Amino acid sequence: MTSAKNLATKGEVEVIENNVLRSTVLVQASENLRPGYPVDAMPAAGLYDHLKEAMEGTIEGSASIYLKLRSNIHVEIEDFYHPFVEYFAPKLAQYLKSNVLLLFENTAKNKKWFVVAATYPRSGKLITARIILTKKRSNVKDIVGLIKESKEVTLELAREMFSTRLNWDRLRFIGNVTTMIAKGFGDSEIRVYSGESGEGVIVIPLRRPKWSLDDFPDELAEELRTLVVEPIKMGMKVAPKGLLLMGPPGVGKTLMVEAIAKELGKKIMELDPGTYRSMWYGQTEKILKNILKKAMNRDDIVILLDDAEFLMDRGMSIHEAYVSEMNIFLKMLQSEKRPLIAMTTNHPQLMDQALIRPGRIDVLIAVGYPDKKFRKKIVENVLKRYGMNISDEMKEKIVRITKWFSNAEIDALIRMAVAKGKGKITDESLIWARNRFNINETERQRIQEGIKWYVSKMQGMVISYVKEPSEV
Repeated sequence: MTSAKNLATKGEVEVIENNVLRSTVLVQASENLRPGYPVDAMPAAGLYDHLKEAMEGTIEGSASIYLKLRSNIHVEIEDFYHPFVEYFAPKLAQYLKSNVLLLFENTAKNKKWFVVAATYPRSGKLITARIILTKKRSNVKDIVGLIKESKEVTLELAREMFSTRLNWDRLRFIGNVTTMIAKGFGDSEIRVYSGESGEGVIVIPLRRPKWSLDDFPDELAEELRTLVVEPIKMGMKVAPKGLLLMGPPGVGKTLMVEAIAKELGKKIMELDPGTYRSMWYGQTEKILKNILKKAMNRDDIVILLDDAEFLMDRGMSIHEAYVSEMNIFLKMLQSEKRPLIAMTTNHPQLMDQALIRPGRIDVLIAVGYPDKKFRKKIVENVLKRYGMNISDEMKEKIVRITKWFSNAEIDALIRMAVAKGKGKITDESLIWARNRFNINETERQRIQEGIKWYVSKMQGMVISYVKEPSEV
């Protein structure tokens, strides 16, 4: 094998054919890498935090530390290797005030990666070497032996590269560190760097939907299953990738997105401008791109843009950063590999029309004030959620007196009636609660007509549950 020190000096890559193991070994060594700020490195950051906590106060006075890292998480090697070796390993050496020798292994597709690196806090130098073994599956019978011998090759390389700098006799072995610390990121949250400070991160939780399509009228649920849920489940190429839900406040648009996600067996990732917008020039676009890069690789989420009026017409914008932000969203909605994206709005006329054209938004779902059937369903769901039982006669009375109420207002009325009735709904408490609401039926009828008019102008597939005033 060519001297690792020479490789480090030249910065070259050497390919070695190992006839015994029938594998290809790629060795690349480099010295004095310039640690760069990681763009997308939450698994590496998670490991760094874990190691800091685990080693705090336990290794004081150690001249050198030897860490064996094994990754069994589903991340790209670049997401882990570059940030950890080039950024967090030197940082760890500085924090521990010790030389740090790393042996890191990861499996990516049909390759086995071994990385060895050493950092020196006093000199600030970082030396790394990568060994990649490409397994020729048709020839390799003893994969375990291949991996075992590869580790030995890597350690020999480490000894050759670092023998003059590390005191091997005093090298303290920390043990196998499996990067399980990062495994949960993909299940419960999405994390990216904000780029605004050394350790600033943005955490976007992924929530499991609680609502079901059974909580909505059968007519509406059936259309949603036919045009949205079933095509996606069946993997049809014509399946919608973008939804726009419009209607007045409180009629259940967000809950409907949750119901669709639950029917699909997916989690909700809610993205709002407060998550990614920055006061620093250029950072908003960079953060948004990093978030969407993470999200676009997933097939287990539905991206929710709630109250999407913030994506207003670019002609109304007075800042170039917003135009750039909008262009990122437009590109995202054009991607064939994107997960399902659902936007909700009370005022679709304010949104940039390029966003909601067919091909980006495939299905428009319009929901108006609930009719009698829907209100009965709402009343039953609310009572069930609060663990209450009332007579059918009382249910019908609530449905009757809540004409032109929104879903949220029916919920509020029931809660007020229960509070007034000391845990029960009585005729007296129900009338008392009803008198606390001032519902302008003429105004709401006008809003309903406006929704119907807007729906009539929309192109593409439309699911409408906007009833005539006589049905409400």
